[in-house]
Amino acid sequence: MLDAARAAADALLAHGGEHLFARWCLADLDLALMLNRLVPHGDEVPPRLAAYATRQWARPSARRWIDAAPRGR
Repeated sequence: MLDAARAAADALLAHGGEHLFARWCLADLDLALMLNRLVPHGDEVPPRLAAYATRQWARPSARRWIDAAPRGR
């Protein structure tokens, strides 16, 4: 399953652009969220995909969303 997820992400970003489509959209953050679920568990994420996820999380709108999330359940 993880190999399929990585392969799908790699295929979606094969065009080499900064975003999934011509402009940023919420799907970019959704894909970054999926990729960020792999990294903390020690799953291997290719550098290009890790860099994509890092760029998405660095967006001001993403930071506001993350900062507004409730902490400590």
